Amino acid sequence: MTESVDRVQKVLIIDDNDDLRELQKLLLKPTYSVETAECGMSGLETLDHSTDVVLLDRNMPGLSGTETAVAIRESEYNPAVAIVSANSADTDIFKIPCDAYLEKPVKQPDLISTVEELLSRALHDSTLREFLALESKHRALRKSTFGNCHTDEFKESVRKLKSLEKQLAGNAVTGNSAVSD
Repeated sequence: MTESVDRVQKVLIIDDNDDLRELQKLLLKPTYSVETAECGMSGLETLDHSTDVVLLDRNMPGLSGTETAVAIRESEYNPAVAIVSANSADTDIFKIPCDAYLEKPVKQPDLISTVEELLSRALHDSTLREFLALESKHRALRKSTFGNCHTDEFKESVRKLKSLEKQLAGNAVTGNSAVSD
């Protein structure tokens, strides 16, 4: 995800709403290199090895945000993916291969802190990144008005979180680093 500390990190915004896309670009432009795409297919064509973070609208015509996230994960590229949605988080977010989930409207501090958090995760090993992504989805679900914690998806995600937490604790005891080499 990150090739060099010296280069400006790149964020790709994929959203079919022109105004929201441009607003997010303006908010991020002072700090990051920002590219935009108006649909999932165009976003996949824009994606390359220099893309560090993708901000991805969930509900778009054509290729949906979920379908685009799946295609990104199946590609040769490895950016962090944040779903940005007008929908409240539901337990179906556990099926979306993303690292964070934001509800629109996204405030500037939340947008920037999410991008910064996702960039910092690139320094960690895959187990810790998976744990942090799952924890982020739990946080989004707790914030939402949905908040149904009795579904099978939610219970399975809690089991997965606990398993990853034990694995990370085991790494700490054995001295294995959670930072990638």
